[in-house]
Amino acid sequence: MLKKKDSNDTQFAKIKSIIGQDAVFEGTLQAKETTRVDGLIKGDVKIDTVLVLGLTGKIVGNVHAANIMIGGTVEGDLIATDKITISATGKVTGNLHTKKLVIDENAVFFGQCFMGDEAPRPESEAPLKAAEAPVSSSPGAEYRKSPRPKAAEPGEYPKSVRPRVADEVKAAEEGRAAGE
Repeated sequence: MLKKKDSNDTQFAKIKSIIGQDAVFEGTLQAKETTRVDGLIKGDVKIDTVLVLGLTGKIVGNVHAANIMIGGTVEGDLIATDKITISATGKVTGNLHTKKLVIDENAVFFGQCFMGDEAPRPESEAPLKAAEAPVSSSPGAEYRKSPRPKAAEPGEYPKSVRPRVADEVKAAEEGRAAGE
């Protein structure tokens, strides 16, 4: 007798909403059924079941779904009640909150990951107060390296480097010779 398909397989097979490759959507996208995105979304995405982000898909905003499959680019936080999968072509700049995580070889992930049943969830989805807002508007900017400190001028020592003892002795001797 034939086996009944797994419920996850059924969810992936029944894609109800599609954002096409040339489509640009601005605002919050909400859907109850499995959704595939091949275009650009500027805003948050909230899907009750599965979100599939295709190779050409890009989301600039936070994503909430039961299962998230990333083949394209996301600039924002991913929050999955079950599982996040980042394929080899996927690029994520933002934090991950999930019970299960799969990151394929060659995938790009830049951010923090919180996993398991005890994983801390982000605070309320209310807008950030001005004092809490990130300095940079690009997601993940707080994780990027700060620019290098300015180099010391010639003859000047950086604060972290002390002159050698021999140099101090020589300077003291020169000072005495000049004072005599």
